[in-house]
Amino acid sequence: MCVALVPHGTHLNPPPCSSYTLRLRGVRFQGHIGASLEERAVRQEILVDVDLACDAASLPAHDMLDEVLSYDTIACCVVDVGLAQPYRLLETYVQRVAQRLMQNTRALNVRVAATKKHVPTTHPVDRADVEVVMARAGT
Repeated sequence: MCVALVPHGTHLNPPPCSSYTLRLRGVRFQGHIGASLEERAVRQEILVDVDLACDAASLPAHDMLDEVLSYDTIACCVVDVGLAQPYRLLETYVQRVAQRLMQNTRALNVRVAATKKHVPTTHPVDRADVEVVMARAGT
């Protein structure tokens, strides 16, 4: 049951939506990312999170799939960029994903974060995370 916060019979107009963010968490693929040739030779799981901040005006006017960014299109971009070539640096891969999303969507800004679980270091490391944020000029 809803608790009445305004007197019965009073109707308030809700304010317009001020922001719209689409988030995909845990997009996975097996890629060749590593500083050494040996590390790149072995596929390893890459886990990617993506945030796309959009103008609230781009919210769908109707409950129609063709009016919104496709989750599948975004996930395919993440994987396609990752499988396009081997990368020495996780930073290069993340930057390329962010650039592609900025080129192919109307997002005002994009955040891409990738995690690599197998990190060859002298001391134990659970994972390496790299995050890039890109924004259109004026946002």
